[in-house]
Amino acid sequence: MEKHTTYGQMKKIIEIRNRWYWGESIHLIYEGGYGHCTLEFKDDTTWGFISGLVVHSSKQNQGIATALIEKAEKLTEDEGFDLVALSVEKERKWQKEWYQRLGYEVYDEDEELYYMRKELES
Repeated sequence: MEKHTTYGQMKKIIEIRNRWYWGESIHLIYEGGYGHCTLEFKDDTTWGFISGLVVHSSKQNQGIATALIEKAEKLTEDEGFDLVALSVEKERKWQKEWYQRLGYEVYDEDEELYYMRKELES
């Protein structure tokens, strides 16, 4: 899968790591606070989980979300894992389609959510 961000965009992302009783979370914050992504690694799993992604409305369609996702994928690979997962609310079909363009696939669903994952190239 080709990368869509530039090195300059990746340099603008700050990492904040937290250790919890269940594992580790990494908060990725785009310069100026215009975007945020949370990546989790639970101690009893072998994949990364993206539990949140937000970009300020004034900064959308500028590659910030893609930069945050690609950084989360790189950190997942750096942890030695080759899979990253996330969930998307079914009412946000556009979001599911956006993740699919980035290489994610639906592997399960329930009444409210699509569960998606992407195998990473290690």
